[in-house]
Amino acid sequence: MAESKPLIAELQQRLNKQGMDLQPYTAEPQPFTAYPTYAGLKAAVYMGIAYGSYGNAAFEEDKPSNAKRLVNQMGSVKRMYKDYFKGDPSAAIAGLETPEKTVLTLSQASYTIAQTLGMDISLDKAQTELESRGILSKATVGLITNKDQLTDQQVYMIIKDALESVAGLRL
Repeated sequence: MAESKPLIAELQQRLNKQGMDLQPYTAEPQPFTAYPTYAGLKAAVYMGIAYGSYGNAAFEEDKPSNAKRLVNQMGSVKRMYKDYFKGDPSAAIAGLETPEKTVLTLSQASYTIAQTLGMDISLDKAQTELESRGILSKATVGLITNKDQLTDQQVYMIIKDALESVAGLRL
């Protein structure tokens, strides 16, 4: 019966006639599904580097990221896709005194991705190099409103770009 829409409709109709109020239920979409960065969020959840917590509070679009968080996330990506990410993401924050309190910039994020890929490149050239290789898409860069303070959602898009470009995934 569960696989038959006509039988389910008939059962609902009979129960409604007997006084029950059975109406079809349609779930309201979650607010985060409307984010322009939703594709990155889905990829991050798929990889286990993002989770919603109670009420999906952790999926807030404007939650600021930091340099240490991205290193930790790229460490997870590296463990999952070690054939593609052979570098050391922690090398990107080696000179930072408090990376967990350091606001993540687009330059630092690009440098962290480049380090995780094992690229021998400087902080100031990493973004340009990732863009020229197609590892960082212009569409993702266009979503970043403040290049001096990335949000987690924007970082998820950057990670998604890297995975799709380097590992050939479609997330």
